[in-house]
Amino acid sequence: MYLEKVHLIDIRDFRRIVEVYWQEVMPQSDVVKNPERREAYFRECFPWAGGNRQPYWAVADGRRAGFVAYTVDAAKHSASIDDFYVVPEARRQGYGTAMVEAVYAQLDRHSVELVELNVRRDNPHALAFWEAQGFRIALYRMRQYRDQRRAHRTSGHCRQTSRTLRVLGALGARPRINTSGSARYGL
Repeated sequence: MYLEKVHLIDIRDFRRIVEVYWQEVMPQSDVVKNPERREAYFRECFPWAGGNRQPYWAVADGRRAGFVAYTVDAAKHSASIDDFYVVPEARRQGYGTAMVEAVYAQLDRHSVELVELNVRRDNPHALAFWEAQGFRIALYRMRQYRDQRRAHRTSGHCRQTSRTLRVLGALGARPRINTSGSARYGL
């Protein structure tokens, strides 16, 4: 398994796989249902110019098994895995773990000590996968959408309430607890 930058020439293929990914993880969202919002969100997520958020194809056995996009914060020696997707026909064959190892190899070149990512609470398979990779829940991030038909916040049973789990992972190391009480992962 190796990672290969997604180039602009591949944008149609990449966009197709991204839209399948979005359909799978957030089928009821405006991003999936509204073509204008989908276009804007795609440009927001994958700007292609500037910044350090570059998507990569995950290539195994001569075929694309998925993609990953991550951001590195060199000053903090940290990274965020922003998107991670294994195509359905490549699942349960070890490609996901191989993708994580390929990402770690790239992050090692940036001296990354801490990796963060979000897992949707309605995706228990992803949570189990990341926990198997050594990641642990670090906090709960809660979200409430405003009901556009009313001028007040809805409570409890919000139409699109979602909670996201933030997960921290080790690059093959055990956590060190620093003076602030948060875990840092060393290489």
